[in-house]
Amino acid sequence: MNYGLPYQGNKSRIAERLGKCLPPADTFVDLFCGGCAMTHWAMLSGKYRNYLCNDINPMLPQAFLDAANGKFRNEDRWISRAEFNRLKNTDPYAALCYSYANNMTDYCYSEKREPYERALHHMVCFHDFTEWEKLDPRSAPLLKQVLGNISDTRMRRLAAAEILRQMHGSNPLYGCEAGHMQQAMSNVTRLNNIEYLERVQSMCGLHINTSTVTVSSKDYREVAIPDNSIIYCDPPYVGKRDYKYLRGMQFDYDAFYDWCEQQTQPVFISEYSMPEDRFECVAEIQIKRKMDVHKHTMCDEKLWRPKRQIARLRLYPGSIKV
Repeated sequence: MNYGLPYQGNKSRIAERLGKCLPPADTFVDLFCGGCAMTHWAMLSGKYRNYLCNDINPMLPQAFLDAANGKFRNEDRWISRAEFNRLKNTDPYAALCYSYANNMTDYCYSEKREPYERALHHMVCFHDFTEWEKLDPRSAPLLKQVLGNISDTRMRRLAAAEILRQMHGSNPLYGCEAGHMQQAMSNVTRLNNIEYLERVQSMCGLHINTSTVTVSSKDYREVAIPDNSIIYCDPPYVGKRDYKYLRGMQFDYDAFYDWCEQQTQPVFISEYSMPEDRFECVAEIQIKRKMDVHKHTMCDEKLWRPKRQIARLRLYPGSIKV
């Protein structure tokens, strides 16, 4: 199952395994909620009654609420590069679904590839083959014949991907009779997994009651933590990217470590590594790196607790693998 919105670093793939390591409470606090995958899991788990989603980017928690309430159910706009640059700071559909790796900053298609993706979008979503007929007249007749008999958008997309794979090989847009755009699409399987239609589907598929959800867009230190809470933190990982807050501040890890140790409610942190003199790993989850399309590189996602809290609250002594 997909949890939450498509977003860089989203914990959707391991939400259930992480969730098994979290104790029940009255309130689940998702302090760096991003795409709210862990909040979505928590709401379906039955372990919590109230939910607090916070992220410094105000678009993210609000987009989660909007998606859960069906706002994006009929969304099928094509977003061009120019539109993306104009809308990325105000329109979560454009920012999340049309950014590279869902980073809300960089447009997902190169200038050479964009015309083909636009033509595919119109062909799959709107039954409009006009642009594709100009770009690749060789495949257009078969695509029109097959896709014309399929009403479901996802099945049309899969059928288009298979036809292009059979006609053009692993790089279906290389050597098209019109355009001949080398490396316009690196691999046909991209049509089947991380492209925009899959992202839209995940945004539209949230069917949950949001009456017990509170959202905010504050610095994590400004969030009021209720009593009887579980605090889950998914901060920017150390050294993985130059993460800058919208307010122009870089993340202060030392301050975050201090904050974690001072909390009176249990804190759990997702990170690859943390200072082992201050934090203890309570869970390890092996997972394939998402961006390694052609490799099988594995990494260990880890869940940490402040040692001071483990001693004080007597929760989760020792490490487990899930």
